[in-house]
Parts: sequence; C-alpha cells; structure tokens
Amino acid sequence: MLAALFFAPGLLPGHTTSAADYLWNAAPWNTVRPAGIPQLTKSNPDVFGSNSQMVDAVTVFEPFLRYTRSQVPHIPLWDPYIMGGMPYLADMQSAIFSPFSLPAYVLPFWWSLGVIAVMKVVVAATGTYLLARALKMGQAGAFMAGLVFGFGLFLVAWIPWPLDNVFPLIPWMLYATERLVRRPGVLPASGLAALVALQYFGGHPESSVYALFAAVGYFVLRLLQGAGGGVLSTVAEARRRGTSRVAALAGCVPRPVVAFVCALAVGTALAAVVLVPFLELLHNSSDLTTRPRSGVHVQARYVFAAFLPSYFPDSFVIETAFYAGALPLMLAFAALLRPRVERVAFAVVGAVSLLVVLGIQPLFALAGHTPGLDQTYLSRLTIIYLLCLALLAGWGLDDLVRRRPSRRAGVTIGAVAVVVALLPLAVVAGTRGTSVRYLHRAIDIAWFFARAPLPHAAHMVPVVRLTALVVWLTVAGFALALLLLRLTRVLPARVFALLAIALVVGDLFQAGMGYNPAVTQSNATQPVTGAISYLQHQGTARYVGVTPFNTTVPLPPDVNLRYGLTDLRGYDLPVITRFADLWARYVAPATPLLPEDTPTVPLTVVNTLLPSTMRVLSLYGVRDILEQKHEPPPNVPGLTVAYDGPDATVYANAAALPRTWLVGAQEVLPSPDAQLARIGAPGFHPRQAVVTGTRLAGLASVPPAAPPGTARITADAAERVAITAHATRPGELVLSDTWYPGWQVTVNGRPEAVAEVDYLLRGVAVPAGTDHIVFTYDPQSFRHGWELSLAAGVVLGVAVAGSLVVRRRRRPARGRHVRATQDAGPDPATSPPSPR
Repeated sequence: MLAALFFAPGLLPGHTTSAADYLWNAAPWNTVRPAGIPQLTKSNPDVFGSNSQMVDAVTVFEPFLRYTRSQVPHIPLWDPYIMGGMPYLADMQSAIFSPFSLPAYVLPFWWSLGVIAVMKVVVAATGTYLLARALKMGQAGAFMAGLVFGFGLFLVAWIPWPLDNVFPLIPWMLYATERLVRRPGVLPASGLAALVALQYFGGHPESSVYALFAAVGYFVLRLLQGAGGGVLSTVAEARRRGTSRVAALAGCVPRPVVAFVCALAVGTALAAVVLVPFLELLHNSSDLTTRPRSGVHVQARYVFAAFLPSYFPDSFVIETAFYAGALPLMLAFAALLRPRVERVAFAVVGAVSLLVVLGIQPLFALAGHTPGLDQTYLSRLTIIYLLCLALLAGWGLDDLVRRRPSRRAGVTIGAVAVVVALLPLAVVAGTRGTSVRYLHRAIDIAWFFARAPLPHAAHMVPVVRLTALVVWLTVAGFALALLLLRLTRVLPARVFALLAIALVVGDLFQAGMGYNPAVTQSNATQPVTGAISYLQHQGTARYVGVTPFNTTVPLPPDVNLRYGLTDLRGYDLPVITRFADLWARYVAPATPLLPEDTPTVPLTVVNTLLPSTMRVLSLYGVRDILEQKHEPPPNVPGLTVAYDGPDATVYANAAALPRTWLVGAQEVLPSPDAQLARIGAPGFHPRQAVVTGTRLAGLASVPPAAPPGTARITADAAERVAITAHATRPGELVLSDTWYPGWQVTVNGRPEAVAEVDYLLRGVAVPAGTDHIVFTYDPQSFRHGWELSLAAGVVLGVAVAGSLVVRRRRRPARGRHVRATQDAGPDPATSPPSPR
C-alpha cells in the first residue's frame, strides 16, 4: 500500500512514472513542445523536463524495454539499430529475463513503468523485513527496517536503472543465506541458487558483485557467530568437553559450506544464458582495462546529504543519495547500546562502505584493489550502507518497543538524538552555507509547498539550502520528541512504534516522492515528425544527429529504437573495442562519465565535421545527417539539404556507400592501428579494395578497372540479412555492419567464413554469377549458455523434487511413530516415578 501511494501519481489513468518529457527539448520535437513543458533556455540551461537526472532512463532503458517488448516471445540477441549493430542480450542491461521487466511485456507500456517501480520497492522492503524477522526482530522493528531500505533515497533514485533490478534482491539473498546456515539442505540451497540467478538476470554485473560480496560476508559472519550451531559455539563446546577442535570443526563446517558453494555455483549456472554471451562481449571490448571505475568516488563534502538530501542542488542525486530519514539515524545509534555481534558487524560494514564511497583512505585504496570490487564504481556501495542502516534502525526501534531502557541508556540515547538533530544546524551556521534572510521563503517551500526556485534563478542556492535545513529541523524535531516521550515512558510501546513508523513514512516520502516523476502519457510520447518520417523512408541507410555545443543531442541515441531508425550513434556498454577506437579517432573525443573522463562512448557527433569523419561515416553508409533548426549547416562538401521542415533539417551525404557492395582487390595491413589509419585516409577507396589483416584468397592486390558487380539487400532483419549479388568475377562482398563473433554466412546455401574487413566490417568471398548470401546471427555463446542453464535447471529441479519426496515420506512415518508411542503409554523401565 505504501509503495502504491508513493508512486500513485504515475499510476493514475493517463499518467506514467517517467521523465520522458525530457525529449521535448531535443530536435525534432523542440519546435512543437506542448504547453507546460519547461523550456531549455540560456538562462535555464539545466532544465530537461521533469527530472534532468533521468536522461539514461529515458534514452536507454525505456527504449530497450520497448524493443524487447516488440520482440518477445523471441529472445532478441542482436540490436541492428545502433553503432552498426551490437549484441543485445549480451549487454546485460537489456535485462530481458529480469522479473522486473515482465510488466513491460504484458501491460500497457507507459503504465507498466509505475508497476515496475512499485515491484522494486515492495520486493526490497519485504526482503528486508523477512531478513530482520530471521534476525529475531519484532514486527515493528522489522517493518521499520524494510521501510528504510525500500524507501531509502538511494534505492528510490536508481528505480529506472538496471541496478535496481539487483539491489532489491540483496536482502533476499541474505535471508536465504540465513536459512541455509541454520538448516543446510537442498531446499534452502535451491532458494539461494534461484536468487543468485535472478540477480544476474537483473542486468547489472557491477551490482551483482556487491550482492555476492554481501552474501559471502553474511555467510561467514553467521557461520562464525553460531547460527544453527556455528564455528565459534562448536569450538567453545569442544573446549569444554576436552575434545579435538579440528574434529569439531570438521563436523560442523563442511555441510553449510558445501551447500552455500553449491548454491552459488548452481545459481551462476542457471544464469549462464546471459553470463556466457556477456563474457564474450566483455572479451571483445576494452571495458575492463580502460574504464577507471575503482578510482571513482563521491566528494567527501556530500556526506552532509545524509542529513540534508537537497542541500547540494548541483549534485547528481543517484551518487549522493545517502538519506534514510532522521529518526532511523537516531535509532541506529540506539541499537548499538546493545553491542551484539551482528549489530556491530552491520555497523562496521555500513560505516566502511560509506567511507569507501567518500574516497577515504586507506579503505578506498584497499577496496579498489580487491578482486571483483576493482571493476566496479565504488560510489555505489551506498546500497550496502543503506541496508546496514535499515537493519540497525530496526534493532533500535525493537529495543525501545520490547523493553524500557535504563536511565543511563535513556540519557545516552537522548543526548545522541539531540546531537544528530542539531549537527546540520551547526555545520550550516559554521560554514555560512545560507542566510536567514531567506527564512520566510524557505518556510513557504518546506511547509506550504511553495514552488522552489529554478536552476540559475537569483539566490537559488541559499534558498534551497535553507529549505533543506528547515525540513530537517522539522522532521528531526518530531523524531527527538518521539524518543523523549518514549524514554520518559509517556508513550506506550505500541503507540510509539506506530508514530515512529508514521514519521519515517512522511520523512522518506517528502525526500524521495517525486524524484521519479509522473507525467501524462501524452507528454511522455513524442510524435513522428516530418524529419522522422523522412528518415523512416530511407530503407537500410543509416543517419546521425549532429550536436550543437549549447543544447541537447538531436534525436538522442537509442531513442531511435522507438521509431525503427538505424543510427550509427549509440549508448550501450560495454562497447566493442574496434568500434570505440574508430569513434574516438574520427568522430568524437572521449565522453566524460561520472565523475572521471573515460574512453569514448559513441554518443555524439559534433557539428564541426572533418573530412576524415565524413569518410568513416560514409563507409558505414550514413546517408543522412540530422540537425536541429536555426543551426549553421555543417561546413562539409557534398552535403545537400534533403529535408527542411519546421522540426529539423536533414542533409544528404552524396558520398555515403550502400550497406553492401562488391570489391575485387585487397590491401593487407597486419596491424590493427594501420588498418584504422587507412580507412580514414584520403586515398582510401572502399569500393575498389578492402583492408584486411590477412590475405584473402581470390582477391588481387591491384584494384581492377571496374567493380566486380553489384549487390543489394533483399531482406533485412535484426539477426538475418539476405543479399543478392551479381558478380562478373570472383570478389569480396562487404556488408557495412559491425563484425562480431557469432555471425555466420552462407553463399548459395553453402557455409562460408565471415571475414573482418575494413577494420571492423563483415565480408565474404563470392564466386562469379548470381549469388544469394545470407548472414545470420547464431552465436555459440548463447547456445552454450542456454544449454548450461537448462542443465542446471534440470539438476536443481530433480534435487528439489527428490528432497520434497523424502520429506513427504518422513512425515507419515513420524506420525505413525508418535501415535504408536501414545497408544503404548510410557515405558515403566524408563519413566520416572510419579510424585505422590
């Protein structure tokens, strides 16, 4: 109910939980923007629809969901619409098999986004509740823990990203691990294995690393602590009895360890259908060596956002969303007054995670050199901090509900709560971060829902900061009052629990509700304009949009999937190495990603097109160049206006090659760098000769006087391209799609080898005559992956079925034994004498 209320604006008829109104500020829609959509202007350069920080969701993940929806029940393996073609299933973030993607496949698309958001919060909160109950919390404490984790700002901020396909499953994995440690067996191990597979299906390997680290760490903690008779308790018992500690360990450790390892292995095997193709893509990319993720952290000053989440209006919220509520912070400190092992462990892990996120040394360096973690953005360890804080808050509430704290403990809790409540005021006053002269306006915004100032408005920063402080003092004041009323025994336990939960609900709702905005579906849907219609009628030809330096990207990459357009740009990581190198050298420089500069993402094409840029675009068959209105035309010879409407201008590139052609000669350059340099050189003529790394049979070294024939595409689908060629002599057919393992080809029905030509295109040798060539994408990685997943599923199913049969047979036997014992009565030889 709370999750539905939280996202209610997007669940209303005709609405959607999306910031897709961002696209109205991009060509070709910025000239027909509906009334009420914020306009991007020089005075407001940061206004991008209802939430400018949701650009990735609008331009990547929503188009991916819609594309998958259009393909199911077929499993889309290849995306032909971006970057000359990219593996689709293998990119992981398409999240085809994630349970959180299912609503988008069966429900009205725009409404399904709100359903998905509700699902993620409910799954996260429920898993945390069950974990807390397994840790012996009462209902109120467990509900508080689920509330803080499910509605904590960090998880809410990542709702549209594939990270939030994984984050909600972390507490479920810990809960399954708890059950496995207590009763090692087939069923608990199977449950954990299923959860491991589901989090892989979520589509974000970096978050999967955090999930697995959390599960392993929790398993070690519970194994050592003694859940179900653990290592420490076993060693202590062996010491009391005088028996061998080694023998005692050998008797207690192997069974849970074997069950846990098997669960991780089987769960990984279940997800092989996506993991094996992903590993293949990773191998063919430079992602592991060129993106310095382990060097990325959040600036230490942003830790203040744990108290005032909106204090930094210029921050990227998905990286600085430390806020989990005022009362939960106070309750977390209260929980540590009873320093149980698990509480201390969660407190240490949460604190270390936060320090790593903030780049505090030496912890940040240690995490950055830890295998697995060294390939992740460590700034996202905030999710572990949030989970630890949620559990501590649950324990704190549980303690105050179940028992009356001693006078000394009450004084300590009250003192800590006062410090927590007043600390932000002291910091703001000490740093002079705002001014009291804006107090009246801040109160109007905080208490009476007045409109906050727009970015770059006069006095925006001090007003926003003072508003954040007013909100904090209000919420923290209520939290402090609640604690004092309970500590002084004025409030009964149940009333205190209900009021505490209600306060946290209001606190987290005011902090996070609306971050995932709700817009009308009409504002989320951009029409097919004249420019888009023109591009749709260009057949198999590609296009690019050129980006001015002071505005949004025209028809942003990946949005073209909505309209069936083939864009050479794209944003889908990891990027195939050769395509990324080509883009960085000839088209656009490196694109900065948070917050460091990383190698290029093929996202933009600037409007200062160089001759070498045009040669590479022409090689890839880019026939049209889209530009927004009122921009100077690209200063490139050979471009003519093909469409000039009120929405955009499209220039035709006369030098663009067709998607396929025949070549009769080759130029052998063993070095990839030399090949890359050659295809952009002024003297390179791709219709005369191909550049290859090794010599191809049947091709001359000197280009013939005339091409060896013609070729045309007769069928063009995502994973199958059919071509008919008329060759006057043997030659090489070139298809200007990106070469990648898994593409196979037949010529006149006979399998042939796909050659990598012109640095990164596909080629195949054809004989003289009329030839029928068919390229198909049938990767062995996918075939081996689903075979391994199927085998793991069969093994798991057989094991679960066998375990259930054994349990069912044991139950009647136990029942018969109990009844027989009751009928026979007590054994006089063993029963004690009855007292007189």
